Order: sequence, then structure tokens, then C-alpha cells
Amino acid sequence: DGAMVVRLDDEGMPPCLILKSNGTTIYPTRDLATAIYRKEVMKADKLIYVVGAEQQLHFQQVFAVLGKMGYEWAQECTHVPFGLMTFEGKKMSTRKGKVIFLDEVLNEAENRALQIIEDKNPSLKEKGKVASKVGIGAIIFGDLKSSRMLSVDFNLEDALRYEGETGPYVQFTLVRAKSLLVKGGWTSYSDCPADSATLGKDPAERQGEQLGKKSIATGGVSQEAWICLKSLSKYERAIQMAVASNEPSIFARYLLDAAKQFNRYYHQEQILVENEIERHHKLRIVAAVAYVLEAGLNLLGIEAPEHM
Repeated sequence: DGAMVVRLDDEGMPPCLILKSNGTTIYPTRDLATAIYRKEVMKADKLIYVVGAEQQLHFQQVFAVLGKMGYEWAQECTHVPFGLMTFEGKKMSTRKGKVIFLDEVLNEAENRALQIIEDKNPSLKEKGKVASKVGIGAIIFGDLKSSRMLSVDFNLEDALRYEGETGPYVQFTLVRAKSLLVKGGWTSYSDCPADSATLGKDPAERQGEQLGKKSIATGGVSQEAWICLKSLSKYERAIQMAVASNEPSIFARYLLDAAKQFNRYYHQEQILVENEIERHHKLRIVAAVAYVLEAGLNLLGIEAPEHM
């Protein structure tokens, strides 16, 4: 009928429409041109398309056409689908005008976070900045903690809770760990001494190794401390798994587990004990937790407040 198509019978797919019969371009036309531009002009190593699951066939067709055009890098193009998100029970549709704008959500999150601070810690310094980090962090974490293929009903009130599977919970745990370090005489986790055998490793791995060696020698590590250390040791693996599967929820869930194990350790044992050697070893664990949680939140694009 005068339209231009690429037949994909050998790929088991319907034809990919490139130009309509009236000569106008459509999504595949633009995606093909843009992919070539991103690869040849922008020098992209890999093209990752984070688009809803309903567009799966579209991207399969586009990638197949790129392959037929002779671009071997088409194999490096990846569609990362995700499920439907509703907002507090409401389904959104741009075509019907039923949308909730992100700036409105972020402003509301900040306002609600500020109200929580006013209720719980009204004397907190720089409340506005803290509310911004907590509110925006809650939105990001609330989105990333669930498997991307699940349909999620996002509830702002639940996301802002300081307990449970939330961003504020992880942020609050980090603040608690840093506060312990300060009370113990350390200004940050970087104050933890390192011997020559552990230099160059990240603090989490370093603390675990050093404490582990000394604890084995003395037999002085508790079950709660050991569980906490084992959780910290999975940090790098959690990142690798999340990257390999394009699934941020794996890493977000890891941070929740690390925070939970530390809080259990914190409630089971006294950290700032009088015995200097024991206190030093326990602060090593706290320092490792602080490093992992802060670095982890940063990887998810979430800022960590110094106080909450």
C-alpha cells in the first residue's frame, strides 16, 4: 500500500513499519536513527532502553532491523522493561490527561518529611535540607526496592516511614552508625586504622577482615556481630548481580538487609563499652556499616543526611 516495511518473518515477528504510506515517520524510524546516532556519534558502549513492558515487541523489531542493516552492536542493545506503577491507587495515562507530575510528588514528599521532622525532632538543624534528602530519597528508594517487572501501587505515606522497607529507614540507620562513631571518638569511618595487608581495599572489606582475624584469635565475636559482618561481605556481589540483571531492587534489598542486621546487632549489644580493645573492634563493625550504607545509597542516587 505504499508503506515501507522490513519483513521479519525469519525472526518470527510481524513486519517492522518504517514509513507510512503517506511518507511520515513513526517510532521505529526515529529509534533506528537515534540508535545509530548514539552509537556512532555519542560513542555509546551499550544502549539500554528502560521502557514499559508493553513495548517489548517494538524493541525486538528495532534491534532485529539494526542487525539486518549490518550493525553487529545491535546485540548490545537491551530493552529493560518494567511493570505498571499506580500512585496511591490511581492509574496514570498521558493520553487521557490523567498524570501526576514528578515535581509535585517530590514537593509533597519534602513537605511531609518536614512535618515528620517537626513532630519528632523540631530542634534539628537545617530541617529543610534534611527533609529534601529524606523526601526525595523515599521516592527513589520506594521505586527501586521492588522488582521492576512487578506492578506497584506507590504510597507516599508508606514510603516515608522510618521503619520497614523504606529509604528513610536505611538513611536513619546510617545516621545512627555515624553518631556512634562520633560518640566513640571517630569523626568518620575513615578514622579506622589499617595495616599494610589491608590497604587498598574498601573499608567494609577491610574492617571485616581485620576484625575477623582478631576475633578468630580471641574467640570474642558474638553471633549478632558475625551475622552483621556476613551481610557486609555480600556488598560487592549484590552490585554485580544488580548490574548483570539490570535489576536495582537486588541492591536496594541488600541495603535493607544490611541495615536490618546492623540494627539487630545495635539493639543486642552495647557498642561503646569501657574496654578499649572491645570498643575498638565494635566500632570497626560500625564503620564498615556506615561505609556500605553511604556508598550504597549514593549508588542509588540517594543523598544521606548527617542528622535526622
